[in-house]
Amino acid sequence: MSSRVEDELLVGEVVEVGDFGATLKSDEYDGELFLHISGMPVRKEAKVSDLIKVGQILVVKVLKEDEQSRRLYVSTKGIDKSKAKAKIRKWKERRKALTLLERALKESNQPLDLIEKIEEKAVAKYGSLSQAFKMALEDKNIFLRVGVPAQTLDVLNKLIYEEFFTKSYTQTKTVEMFFLDKEGVNKLREIGEKLSLYQTSEGTKIILRVASPPKYELVVESNKPREVKTAFEKTLKRLEALVKEKGGIFRA
Repeated sequence: MSSRVEDELLVGEVVEVGDFGATLKSDEYDGELFLHISGMPVRKEAKVSDLIKVGQILVVKVLKEDEQSRRLYVSTKGIDKSKAKAKIRKWKERRKALTLLERALKESNQPLDLIEKIEEKAVAKYGSLSQAFKMALEDKNIFLRVGVPAQTLDVLNKLIYEEFFTKSYTQTKTVEMFFLDKEGVNKLREIGEKLSLYQTSEGTKIILRVASPPKYELVVESNKPREVKTAFEKTLKRLEALVKEKGGIFRA
């Protein structure tokens, strides 16, 4: 896509630094980006080379486009920090997804020109290639829907698993539980042992640790980001049921 809109944010890599500005390239634009020194929040008498370096990744704002020369004039002034962070995060996720796809195609001896077609389908169906990859953790048919060759599926599934599936996602809550009888300590120990064996789904880890009695910290970890909340809610209900079964008091 060549045409851009004013104030649009892009991520670019600095490829050249001069006396009056810097030239950048971006995956999101097929021409060059030019960042003039006037578009930088500079110190008095500072040189461009004092501010940015070749290879640096920047979030820039589009000022105007010269379609004839295929050049965008950009600035780093007045960019909202939260929007810049979100832009960088999405950029990194896309680069990671493209790298994994390229590796999978190479290892399965498939043509790399499939990358562009696969990404186009992923964007149309799921918003982005990285989002399609995350959703594929729970539905492997997504790869087929975006045009990944059958020969590449096993390789890509393995790479996705190593990249995303081995990571842990956590939800934590402090709860109160206690017993009024003399067997309270033993009952709490038994509850902890039973809860450690309880598993809402494959890949879920449950931790119950002492904070400051009668307060305890319940931690639920899962390697499936979309299941953390559900797994936590089920575990919390299970813990409450175990405490009440043994005549205890539970507060969350």
